[in-house]
Amino acid sequence: MNNLQEQGRTHYKRGEYRKAIELFDRAIGRTASVQLLDNRAACYEKLSELSAALKDAKKAIQLHREAATGYLRAGKILVKMEKQKVALEIYTHGLKCIRHVGQGYELLRKAHKDLLGQLSPQRSVDPLTLLPRELAEIILEYLSFRQRMNACLVSKQWAHFVRSAPNLWRHLDLSGARKKVRTSFISRAINTGRLKLTKATLSYLYDFDKTLAALIKHCPLQELVLLECGLQGSNLTKALTPAKHLRSLKLSEGVQLVAGEYRPLIDAIANRIESFHCTLKSGTGAPLLAGVTFPSLKTLSMTLEGSTFPIGLLQKLSEYMPLIESLTFTQVHGSASRHVRLIDLTSCLRLTYLDLSLSLSLSDILTLPSSLKVLKLAPTSSAEPSAVWDVVASPTATVALPHLEELSLVARGTSLGSVICTLLEAMDNGRLVEDPSVPMSKLHKLSITGADAGPDAVASFLAHPRLAELECLSLIRAQVCNDETVDRVVDALPGLRSLDLTASDVTGVGVKRATSAKHLERLILDDCRLLGSDAVDWARTQGIRVQYRMNDQSKGARRIRY
Repeated sequence: MNNLQEQGRTHYKRGEYRKAIELFDRAIGRTASVQLLDNRAACYEKLSELSAALKDAKKAIQLHREAATGYLRAGKILVKMEKQKVALEIYTHGLKCIRHVGQGYELLRKAHKDLLGQLSPQRSVDPLTLLPRELAEIILEYLSFRQRMNACLVSKQWAHFVRSAPNLWRHLDLSGARKKVRTSFISRAINTGRLKLTKATLSYLYDFDKTLAALIKHCPLQELVLLECGLQGSNLTKALTPAKHLRSLKLSEGVQLVAGEYRPLIDAIANRIESFHCTLKSGTGAPLLAGVTFPSLKTLSMTLEGSTFPIGLLQKLSEYMPLIESLTFTQVHGSASRHVRLIDLTSCLRLTYLDLSLSLSLSDILTLPSSLKVLKLAPTSSAEPSAVWDVVASPTATVALPHLEELSLVARGTSLGSVICTLLEAMDNGRLVEDPSVPMSKLHKLSITGADAGPDAVASFLAHPRLAELECLSLIRAQVCNDETVDRVVDALPGLRSLDLTASDVTGVGVKRATSAKHLERLILDDCRLLGSDAVDWARTQGIRVQYRMNDQSKGARRIRY
């Protein structure tokens, strides 16, 4: 075999490649080796038989994966075949397989570096050194927390740049985790972020209690969101008690706590918390916040599932929460009380955002503070909707809202004109009673769900002076909402920028009329069954941002695109 190999090399040096191949074939037939396969591949390469040469190079790699000879020959042949990217992948794979010592590794690394330089753009530069620091930080903010951690591994310069930007390490966001996050990753995140890490969104963790305790101990956590928590109530309370910097806490539906476990947790954080969000299961609503004072609370959001609403909390809201600014209550499958209830919020002078989805009865009286800027009401009572709105806007209720800018109402089965005008007129009357000199606010956003939005009903409320400067209008699942409705809206609201006609009877004629408005920038046309996609495409060519999708409501049925 050695004699055949020496003879083959002699013929190769003379340029007698066919004779050399015959000798190498005989030698390989006796005992194949990486060197013999490489010698025969070199002969095929000289004869421009690149496929046969590449085949021998691959056999050499398979025969000895830790030898650099096969990778070097395969990469060289692939470059001649104008497959530079494949050659680069071969070189990269070889650098991972062979030992990082010896002449073969150095030759392979040099070949990889040279080819990488050829494939790189002629003016390739480090973007973090070319771009202004402010612009580079804005680009890096689009990366996830894990991607920023990986960016620190690119080079020492990248690691120094990324770690020196506080904005990139303020939020440990694990909401997009598809599998459980290992403790080693959290440890590396804490060591990298340290004092810059002030917000954490935790989900799918190994050793949840240890991770939370480490974050609270080493990082000044101010905001904490728990999506999936494996801790019991006592352990969670024990973990959050040392969190002296904690100002915002959000517990999602995945945090399973029973009624008796919420109260110790609330008592532990009540003195320092400024924002609190939670979901309460059946039977936990009424005694939960009774008698607890939140001296710093500004934002409260609660979802009640199948329980009676704690009316006592609203009646003494200013006493329990003197600094409250934003309040959201959502009641799911709850029941309304039959006795008379007075919900008086006029003493909450800082309240600017109010969102109530409650079971109101005909005996309820709702009084609102004059400081409100955003009001969202969604009565879930089975009573007559028009009667409910008469109660909300009753003469005994002070509903003067001189600063109101956004209004959202759920008024199923009622006339759009009667609901809006009743409520707005009550606000204006309250304003006149309090102080006639106070100017009347103009609404910028208005959303109505489920009301009768026929042309006649629309005409009666569009003339109201509070709607003169309306910018965003949403008529969601409105009855009798058609092209004539769109025509009246466009004529009456010259400053309209966004129009939502979800689940309406608008057609291409109405879309064309809407796009004729000078200031209109966005159209929402979801579930519009009479609308064709050609009208949507045409509206987009006119510079309008159009949202259009059909939601299949029936399970197992075939989706039909209109």
